[in-house]
Amino acid sequence: MITNKRRLDLEPLLTYKINPFSQFFIGSTHGSVDNLDNGNFVQADRQYFLKFQYLFRI
Repeated sequence: MITNKRRLDLEPLLTYKINPFSQFFIGSTHGSVDNLDNGNFVQADRQYFLKFQYLFRI
């Protein structure tokens, strides 16, 4: 049996620059699939993440 799945992925990312060497990131991934090809997407997965980047100068 062959199924025709369509997938829709959305991956927004926001960045806040504190100073030229430090940044804060927040983002997520959202995945949806349409198993029946009727245009009704069902959520398949979701992830959130945070990241802080800082440059140490010695």
